[in-house]
Amino acid sequence: MNTDRKFARDSFNGVTVSTVVLPGFAGYETIAVSVETGDELGAPVMTSTPEQAQRAHGEMCKKHHTTSFERVTLYTRGMLGMIRVECRTLSIRKRSYAQHPEAIELRWVAKGQRRERGTILAPVCGKPDFFVVLSGWDHLKPASAFGPAEDRGNGVSVSQSRYSACDPRWESDFTSELNGYVSTTGASLVASSPLS
Repeated sequence: MNTDRKFARDSFNGVTVSTVVLPGFAGYETIAVSVETGDELGAPVMTSTPEQAQRAHGEMCKKHHTTSFERVTLYTRGMLGMIRVECRTLSIRKRSYAQHPEAIELRWVAKGQRRERGTILAPVCGKPDFFVVLSGWDHLKPASAFGPAEDRGNGVSVSQSRYSACDPRWESDFTSELNGYVSTTGASLVASSPLS
């Protein structure tokens, strides 16, 4: 591969995808290389315009930087507590998003649904992204975000959240609860943040 003029370069999950301008501006070459061995992963893609090169680079990044699962349970942080989604399919990849060069994109089809949904995890309230994936369904349901209801009379009851939004105790409480669950049930942890 000629590296006279770099057009784009991304490295994730042990793979580097590079797109370079060929000598004399004869076109663009996009290739994926194993970081560990230096071996090329598949044939290079040749393109003739910057738009085609950008598209080829994006497709090759997606191919090599996505981890996919079937029939798993995803846990991720919401503003108040943890969110649990039982997924028929789940894909995880690192990507740039706004000012975050290595945000994590999650895309899934939930159990009993056909429509794909997704989210991008970037640092929230100064804390890094957080997610956990367990193999299979019917796992631990996160504790309620709210404390017990308080009767205020006249048919009115009020429930207060256990912690404020972005409080680190949401994550620490859940992690402790999940560790106990995994050790007693033998549930299989298949992915978690941060991705390497």
